Amino acid sequence: GLLCRDTDFDISPILLFMGSQNVQVNCLSVPDAFLMIKDYSKALSEYQRIACSFKRRAEGREATFRAGITLIEMGKSNRPKSKEIFAKALEEFEKLHKTPGAPLEYLGKSLVYQAEKNLDEETKCLELAIRMYSKHPLIHVIKEHIMFRLHETAQKDRIGAYTFALLTIRQTPNFYEKKETQDFLKN
Repeated sequence: GLLCRDTDFDISPILLFMGSQNVQVNCLSVPDAFLMIKDYSKALSEYQRIACSFKRRAEGREATFRAGITLIEMGKSNRPKSKEIFAKALEEFEKLHKTPGAPLEYLGKSLVYQAEKNLDEETKCLELAIRMYSKHPLIHVIKEHIMFRLHETAQKDRIGAYTFALLTIRQTPNFYEKKETQDFLKN
């Protein structure tokens, strides 16, 4: 990750490389590699194969979530068919409903709506996830995403920033106790 305290700078594209001395490789590494090189069809088929092979296991749920992410990326790169591809992504994320990865369903759906530039639906999904799964072990992922979106929209979209600020005030008020947040608000 990259942690910045000041938003007054630009970062050129960053390349990340992963390597390991381990003999065993995570089953998601192969489709991750396809996703990195933007071979979306191969990545999607591998993620779906893994999700089917590891049903009811963390690897299967993670593969389902990443398959949805892959569909979002496909939709972004294929604008003429983006609507139908985004609909498939929503279906993929719905597979996480009533599983231990259920909060990821709403995070995934919010990412689809973000790609469609539908701010209302995006925030509804995130708020619903926080309300429904406030005690879930994965809720921190949702809260971190909301904080990220608050900072991201503050740079580009005033209405979006106000929307996410309102969401954080209602759902994660302790976020405003941090010094970094107070500095953010001053800026």
